[in-house]
Amino acid sequence: FFSPDGHWIGFWRAEDRILRKVSLAGGSPIEIAQTNVPIVALWTSNDEIVIESGDQHGELWSIPASGGTPKAIAVRDRSDGELISLRGRVPGSNDLLVASPGDGGTWLDVLSRETGKRRRLLRGGSNVVARYTGTGHLVFSDGDALRAVPVNQRFEPVGDPTPVLHGIDHDNRHSNVALGSVELNVKSPVLSETVPLGPVSNVVSGAPVFDYQRLNITHV
Repeated sequence: FFSPDGHWIGFWRAEDRILRKVSLAGGSPIEIAQTNVPIVALWTSNDEIVIESGDQHGELWSIPASGGTPKAIAVRDRSDGELISLRGRVPGSNDLLVASPGDGGTWLDVLSRETGKRRRLLRGGSNVVARYTGTGHLVFSDGDALRAVPVNQRFEPVGDPTPVLHGIDHDNRHSNVALGSVELNVKSPVLSETVPLGPVSNVVSGAPVFDYQRLNITHV
């Protein structure tokens, strides 16, 4: 996973269970913290790394990018045995985008860092891919499909999600599509928008994978 400025890559090694970062300019990797395997990792603009650990409940942890002891992120409305999965960060705040199974499937929620409680957004988000775009869209992966929906200033969905891509290879919570720095380039006010994908990286190996495929979103 990449730092917000794109100058660093974070990665985790199973041999010693240590999360590290390395500069793209060169140099030796720097140890950040010892953790369980991170299923999802985010490097925020506050120089904080947030991970979902690979245990049965999907515990969330906050770690200073400069290094330090992981601190648990509270989810105060979690039910017994409920799995909470990290999906992304809500723009303009420290709140997190998370997913959890519920009635009728998986649901995307906003987790308040201040209260530790969730606000339900929409049904979907069964895979790890979810990003907010500069044009005010939430792009997320659900099952074998990539979908996009506009959100307002309160980060509430406006309308129904639009399918972007079908037939994505996926297994449980994982998907073979990953979104790095995502933005929607509007070609026309109504009919077509374009989503560039990448760069992205494998969290465990740290190997960068670049994919600049463009996907058309057509509104009917």
